[in-house]
Amino acid sequence: MHAADSAGASGACTKHWTERATFVCDDCGQMWCNLCFVPPSRKRGPRRCIDCALIAGGVKMKGRGHGISNMNRTAKRPLGSF
Repeated sequence: MHAADSAGASGACTKHWTERATFVCDDCGQMWCNLCFVPPSRKRGPRRCIDCALIAGGVKMKGRGHGISNMNRTAKRPLGSF
């Protein structure tokens, strides 16, 4: 059982302050609402927020210094210029 479940989700979402938190991310430990919840791919998989799911999927890198400024010229090319 997660902290948000046992406490009746009494806190606010980390991103959406006006929404009530409904779960705690298994990776970062922060409280999130249903809008930020990514359903697990397996029946007993970890419950993750959007950011942690992107990191776990290899789409986004964790930490600072991995933004657009670290991309090469080809990767910075705007969409639609192909």
